[in-house]
Amino acid sequence: MSQSVTPAARTDSAVTDPRETTESSPIQTEDRQDEIAGPSTAASEPPPHQGATQSGDTAPQVYVLQPPPTFKEQVIGYAKEIRGSILRQPETKEYGEKILRGEASYPPKD
Repeated sequence: MSQSVTPAARTDSAVTDPRETTESSPIQTEDRQDEIAGPSTAASEPPPHQGATQSGDTAPQVYVLQPPPTFKEQVIGYAKEIRGSILRQPETKEYGEKILRGEASYPPKD
């Protein structure tokens, strides 16, 4: 006759495997509690204040807005940039880029 494995034999081998046990020892639970970080005190405290506390302590900021280049200046800027690239004249190309950024104008003002 063939030998049959009883269900009790199967469960015994499964219980002996430590990875499949559902019960945990008190030592394991204490280790797990040590791994869990509690709330930090630094997160609950407000950061120290830095900088000025009154509105008059700083100098007023000055914003200088440059108007965007006109259509005519854009056309000239692209033309100078392309011409400088083709003729290998880096000064002309850079001047065209400056016109497009609004840092220079055409015709140049002396």
